[in-house]
Amino acid sequence: MITIQLNNVTKSYSSSDWEQHTRKGRGLFSSLKKTTPEPELLDRVYALDDVTLTIHRGETVSVIGPSGCGKTTLLRVIAGLTQPTSGEVLYDGRPVSEVPIAHRGIGIVFQDYVLIPHMDSYSNIGFFDIVRGTPEKIPERIEHIAEVMNVEIKYLLRRKPPQLSGGERQRVAIAHCLARDPRLFLFDEPLSNVDAQLRVSIRSKIKRLLEHYRITSIYVTHDQTEAVALSERIIVMNAGRIEQTGTYRRLYEAPANVFVAGFLGIPPMNLFEGYVREHVWHGKSFTLESLPYALGEGKEIVLGIRPEQVKIASGGFPAIVENVEKHFSERVQLLHLRLGEVFLAASIAIEPSIRLGETIPIQLPTENLVFFDQASGKRLGVK
Repeated sequence: MITIQLNNVTKSYSSSDWEQHTRKGRGLFSSLKKTTPEPELLDRVYALDDVTLTIHRGETVSVIGPSGCGKTTLLRVIAGLTQPTSGEVLYDGRPVSEVPIAHRGIGIVFQDYVLIPHMDSYSNIGFFDIVRGTPEKIPERIEHIAEVMNVEIKYLLRRKPPQLSGGERQRVAIAHCLARDPRLFLFDEPLSNVDAQLRVSIRSKIKRLLEHYRITSIYVTHDQTEAVALSERIIVMNAGRIEQTGTYRRLYEAPANVFVAGFLGIPPMNLFEGYVREHVWHGKSFTLESLPYALGEGKEIVLGIRPEQVKIASGGFPAIVENVEKHFSERVQLLHLRLGEVFLAASIAIEPSIRLGETIPIQLPTENLVFFDQASGKRLGVK
């Protein structure tokens, strides 16, 4: 186990590199930020933009964000596979560039598995023991890994990767990484190519091994459910920057800015643009008079409220039901509503049943509202 520190890490590319990648359809830079901070850095695209982060010994963190936000670049920089343009990455206080690759102790699980195709699973799992000249350790190691992951893998051992299903290849890939006794575990969207039902099963195996080994781990994913299930702390990225870190509950209940509010949650927070005049918030289709605190005369303000905090109550704003989604396992129904020119979501109890096209009165309780400065995106009213 090790502590990982990133101090003011930046990774930038020239626009020509960016155009080359986008022409190839990789989408790597699709949402990255183009900035011109200094003359010598003109026309640059930033995959990582001044990232400072500490991942503590034995901690598991998840990194989430939209495609192209820099998640994989962050992982590659931490692993020492990509050299940052500026800043430093430290392993237990030592620059990663000074740690020989063989001594970094990194196990990486990729979304495309990266197994040696001409080797059977036994040799893939025991590859590092074969290289070290200790093949006699492989059977015991496989037995231990199977016990920790609570999964039977012996029947896979004589098959080569092309003969395995996606889920089987992923199990072998995880076992392959564990077999090298890593100090740092890196996951790059390892379940993105696995079907939904199998994803839940493999996720539980990964959780089991993380709790058993307590290896410092970084899990990159686009799936918020995976992030919540596997991690103690979540990092939200956008355009190469870290927007906010914390537990999922903290991020969900107290988003630092409009991006986090609009990204977290399924569905995410309802957000409405408006402005303040004479202590009244004016939006496109409704106004609010009972504001919890002074927002500033004439300021453009984004109002937010979570779907489960929207109430159906007499005297509320009339909203037309555009769609209804029943979530029977959670005993809720998700309503997609149109309120004048704006749309919003409301999550309510599954009974009574709401009909498509029905007009219902909705209320936005003042105590549940959050406000953001439209210009900066930052949350207001937070000390």
